[in-house]
Amino acid sequence: MKENKFIHTVHQMSPSLRLLVAVTFAGIAFLLAKGRATSSIQFMVAWLSFALTNLVLFWTTMFTVQPDEIKSIAKKQDTSRTVLFLMVLSASFISLFIIVLLMKVLPAINESNESGYNVHLALAVASAVCSWGLIHTVFAVRYAHLYYTCKTNEDGIEKEHMGGLNFPNDETPDYVDFAYFSFVIGMTFQVSDVQVSSSTIRRLALLHGVLSFGFNTVIVALIINIISTFVQK
Repeated sequence: MKENKFIHTVHQMSPSLRLLVAVTFAGIAFLLAKGRATSSIQFMVAWLSFALTNLVLFWTTMFTVQPDEIKSIAKKQDTSRTVLFLMVLSASFISLFIIVLLMKVLPAINESNESGYNVHLALAVASAVCSWGLIHTVFAVRYAHLYYTCKTNEDGIEKEHMGGLNFPNDETPDYVDFAYFSFVIGMTFQVSDVQVSSSTIRRLALLHGVLSFGFNTVIVALIINIISTFVQK
């Protein structure tokens, strides 16, 4: 079966090109919203475009990559450590900023413009949800990269992948398996039936769990604020 051109292009994308595409879409969205909306809406639209573009590109690869390609794709799709943590931290702090902004402007908007209130609320919730999804998706890609990083012999020839995660009855896990591992940590702050046997992945999972706890706490604060606002209405 011939591979779709779009899917093939996404598979071949380098991390820097993927980020460039996402930034480009965010810039276009910001310019389109300029002069037509408040600065807070412009900011949220730009971030939402950036997050959605990344999610589409990541998950296109995750759902379409073949088992025999996962090793090479995992190496190519992973970002560097610096870019990884910049993306994760930016997603976290941007979401925090959005929630703080929401709490400050919603009461005033609610009194003067109900439609504007609904737009701000929808964009804030969508941005927070996309940020949450992006964080765990980026970690899933990182886990896949660490798992499929190859050991080499004295001559520099690749021998076998490093592993570090033991998936029950699955010696060749795909991206969905790593997404399962990542999102379980993101929702429960602990691993599931997948055993961690690598100290490197264990440290990454620890950081992942701590960030997830803080992020989910903020999401709960957002929900409480929304409920209280509706009750006051």
